[in-house]
Amino acid sequence: MEELANPLSNRLSPLAKAAPQPAPYSAPGAWPADRQLQPGNLRMFPILRDLSEGELGYLLSKLSVAHSFGGQIGVSTKVEEVRFSLVLSGAYRVVAISAAGASVTLRSFGPGDHFGEVGILGHRAPGNWALVADQPGEVLSMPPPDLREALERLPKLSNALLDATAGQAADWAQRIFELAVLSPRARLLAELVRLADRRGLSGERVVLAGAPTHDALAAQVGITREAVSRNMNHLRREGLVLSGRREIVLMDLPRMRALVNGEID
Repeated sequence: MEELANPLSNRLSPLAKAAPQPAPYSAPGAWPADRQLQPGNLRMFPILRDLSEGELGYLLSKLSVAHSFGGQIGVSTKVEEVRFSLVLSGAYRVVAISAAGASVTLRSFGPGDHFGEVGILGHRAPGNWALVADQPGEVLSMPPPDLREALERLPKLSNALLDATAGQAADWAQRIFELAVLSPRARLLAELVRLADRRGLSGERVVLAGAPTHDALAAQVGITREAVSRNMNHLRREGLVLSGRREIVLMDLPRMRALVNGEID
């Protein structure tokens, strides 16, 4: 992984630097680097779509652009160093790293996503987590004082962040349940269905273009790469998936969803 131009990378523990990192999830719809950002363009972010042009202008005045944003957030990170960030382009992950060097992807981000507000509003920095830029790009960000001021001035932003945070908490609860209860096969099925849902795909046969690699899937569902390959082969023999280079075809999405629900129920 290439070294990223971010001061946080200098504070990453040797353990986190040595931990193997999975390949990225794709991040379609990135913001073109040669286009100048206008207040109305901020509506590419779902949490900002209900704001007025004036409110967006105020928010844009508080945001700064970080190029090749990423680096790492390690155990020495202070709360004041955590920034609220809006992803314009690139692909990013928050990864938890164990003492043995194993890593699990907690969240993945692409254009239109946001992160950092939980650490700021909770007044706590992450522990042994790493913020990794798989595909460096551009991120709009602001420090904690500016986020708190914006939330006081913009009730619609406060409500949108509250809704998004509640949804993320529900997603994490679901993932904890899956990791604790479901079989590796069921976890893999659940992740493939979730990935289709994130992309807004529907119907019986759907294509995950720019699909995650087996390494990325392994980190996302908490199993080994070998277990991913083995279970993908089983799903292929069952006629549920086809896979090629950076592409996974879900042959029967409704059936896969029913199988996941059956395991949960």
